[in-house]
Amino acid sequence: MTARWMLALTAAIAGLALDAAAELSLMDLAKRGDPEAQYLVGVAYLEGKRVPRDPATGIRWLRHATSQQHTEARFALAAAYRDGNGVPQNNAGAARLFRDGAIARHPPSQLELAKLYAQGRGVAQDDAQAVELINLAAWQNLPAAQALLGEWFYLGRGVEKNIDRSYVLLSLSGDAITPDGRKMLEEIDEKLNDGERAVLHRAVRDYRVNRPHLIERLSPLRKFPIVAREESDGESLLESDQPEALSAEDLSKLERAESLVEAGLGESDHQERVEVLRLADAVLLVDNGNPRALLVKARVRIAAGQPRQAIEGLRDAVARRPNWAEAHFWLGSSLEQIGELGEARDALTRALQIDPVRTTARQALARVHFAMGDLGAAEIQARLYLAEDPSSVAMRDVLFDSLIGTDRKEDALRMLQALRDEERDASVRTAMGRIYLDLGQTRAARAELSRAHAAEPHQPDTLRGLLELDIAEDRLSASVARIGAALKLRPEDPALHRLAGWAAAHGRRLAEAERSFQTALGFDRADIESTLRLGDLYTKQGRGDDAIAIYERALIAVPDAAEVHYRLGRMHQSRGEVARATERFEAAIRYDPANGRSKRDLATLLAEDPQRIARAFALALEARVLLPNDPALALLLGTVHLEREEYLEAIRYLERAEVHLEGDERRQVQYLLGRSYVANGQTALGRETLERALAGVGARQAPPAWAERARETLARLETVR
Repeated sequence: MTARWMLALTAAIAGLALDAAAELSLMDLAKRGDPEAQYLVGVAYLEGKRVPRDPATGIRWLRHATSQQHTEARFALAAAYRDGNGVPQNNAGAARLFRDGAIARHPPSQLELAKLYAQGRGVAQDDAQAVELINLAAWQNLPAAQALLGEWFYLGRGVEKNIDRSYVLLSLSGDAITPDGRKMLEEIDEKLNDGERAVLHRAVRDYRVNRPHLIERLSPLRKFPIVAREESDGESLLESDQPEALSAEDLSKLERAESLVEAGLGESDHQERVEVLRLADAVLLVDNGNPRALLVKARVRIAAGQPRQAIEGLRDAVARRPNWAEAHFWLGSSLEQIGELGEARDALTRALQIDPVRTTARQALARVHFAMGDLGAAEIQARLYLAEDPSSVAMRDVLFDSLIGTDRKEDALRMLQALRDEERDASVRTAMGRIYLDLGQTRAARAELSRAHAAEPHQPDTLRGLLELDIAEDRLSASVARIGAALKLRPEDPALHRLAGWAAAHGRRLAEAERSFQTALGFDRADIESTLRLGDLYTKQGRGDDAIAIYERALIAVPDAAEVHYRLGRMHQSRGEVARATERFEAAIRYDPANGRSKRDLATLLAEDPQRIARAFALALEARVLLPNDPALALLLGTVHLEREEYLEAIRYLERAEVHLEGDERRQVQYLLGRSYVANGQTALGRETLERALAGVGARQAPPAWAERARETLARLETVR
């Protein structure tokens, strides 16, 4: 925004508060596309501030501003949807807008989305998700979120009940405390003795003295947790250890074992592990099932690379001490290591419910959510962690990959652009270059990728991005030289050989490409990309048997490779081997239910069997959701609807297919479409469409099978005339 516009906008805003006539100048700015002005005009009309109240007009301007990513406008629009102010009430729409704001780290949006989760309005009721969002808003210093979190600690809702934390949070929330919260605070205070009250008052005072930013609403420093850390044993704030039924001697053994574990045990620290196990077993002889001793033994096994053996003891520990965040964390971490992701998620979530500032559990939970494909949850956990530790490369990577996985490249790019130049290592610059490339900003892409390559000349991801640029800009020889130099540095890197094969294939050096892909597979039999590229190479050369062989070999190494199953299905389908093709398409769908092409091609095969037409139709509908613009699917669905005498539906799909197909395929669609028009009583349109289809056939010696049927239909229509 120019300085002149900024002055005009400032004057208009000031004028709006004083005189309704000033709204006209603000409206001028709004009409010129300024999102801040559009937001202010929208709020003015929505609330009737110095202008006649006109909610419909207000909503329209808020939508304009929201379309330009104006945060406050999006929040106001979401609130309008939630409350039915100027629009019909739409909780689901409100949730979507609040979610966009929450992802953009707008604390009020995070809090309001949390309330919708808590109430089950517009989203499935989910206290765990709600408390995560409340935490996120509270950690960014929204007093209302701090007050609500204090109430939830008091009630034990979504978190482990903790009166001490409730007292501290409610005391810190200041004027944002609700009447219910104030009542809770008073009830807690009444039950405290002088010593307890002094401890809690000191905790509140220490926050205000040492961390005043936590209670200053306008402070820009809003990255600290709202409750104190207690890193030593993972217990809750101001919570003391449970009493142990051990003698002083046995307690000393247990503490010695714990100190050795905390000091760190590697796989090579054999003597230390033996000593810890001896001490823990001595305690367990006296107190069978002692949870601290069980945890010590489990951690020794984890350090020795034996997470499976650790899990049974950890389950016993959490069963005997259910509110111990430390045990839940180690159980979740062990389950993550063996791939039991669902249970790992539950254990780590429980650890955070008990101790919301246990950052190690939050880091692990972000990884687990990402591995499970729940990218939205992974993003939230990664953001929560980064609010605590902005320097974490691992969590930055999870957040970045979550954004990319949800196709929010611009958000991912903004995240990387916010890093200081010294923080942008080769991997960051490569990621930025790849996003610029996807966004079509080739100059910026080459600049970032070139800087990354200069720092690390052997990295495949960097070389891949530069190869894509060089292919598009007819500079292939530059990439060939780069990849060759990288192979001299790392001659056994399959990814580099794969890139060499890709470059050779583009340069039409097919024998060289084949050798490179085969070399890559020699180093890594599970290299699916090399498998697919080599299979494509063979197919284009008419070497179908070699393509099938390479695909089948890949499935020995990676049985669940859905794309390989699909490619094999296509090969068998092209050879008329229906049973084998069906088997492969079914496998592709089983391993990847979102594989729309497999559903489409399997539906096409099954549609030829009258006994399986129902399954074919169901698959085609599922595929249509995944491939909404696929003309082959439109043709298939139109054909099935025609056979079922559902003519209007047939016409709808066939009209779409006709637009996207050419040649004989298009003429076949026109024949089916003509039949559908005739059957639906649109005789003139049907006749015209059939004639158009036949005109394309001409006087061929071997016309398509449908042509004769089209002529018969036209002849029958002539007799009716």
